[in-house]
Amino acid sequence: AVAAGAGMVLSGTDVGIVAALEIGGHQREIGIVFVFWCAASVVGGLIYGAMHRPIPPIILLLGMAALTMPMAFAHNTWALALISVLPGLLCAPVLSAASEKVADLVSEERRGEAMGWYGSALTAGVALGSPLAGIFIDVMGPSGGFLSVGAAGVVLCLVGLVLQQRRRRAGA
Repeated sequence: AVAAGAGMVLSGTDVGIVAALEIGGHQREIGIVFVFWCAASVVGGLIYGAMHRPIPPIILLLGMAALTMPMAFAHNTWALALISVLPGLLCAPVLSAASEKVADLVSEERRGEAMGWYGSALTAGVALGSPLAGIFIDVMGPSGGFLSVGAAGVVLCLVGLVLQQRRRRAGA
């Protein structure tokens, strides 16, 4: 679920960035935003990799999804680039933590299959995120792309956290 949610948020954000800059007539400045967003992901990945305690992937996705929504309120290229840094910091950590969790939960004999399912879930999320953002962009404008995938990611995480809590209570 986290892999699918991450794919959805990332691909929807990508579409939202393109739409926001294209509508404003700044499509030539797309590289500026992507440099900030992607550089933040690299920095976040390095910081996460240096940590000694893993953070649950669902918490990282919740943060990334929630921090994606403020991108809807950027009114120029530089504001969008700067706001993209916060969710960008969590991109690589979400993906790393999710694949690490799969590796921890699955025995070595089954790990190849499990990672295949992880990759398929990520791909399914990517396939869902772009059209989801596109529909809301068509209805609301570019801000709809960021708000839709951010909100969908938050809802996915909250449902997941509630289900985890129920499972813990049932096991206790």
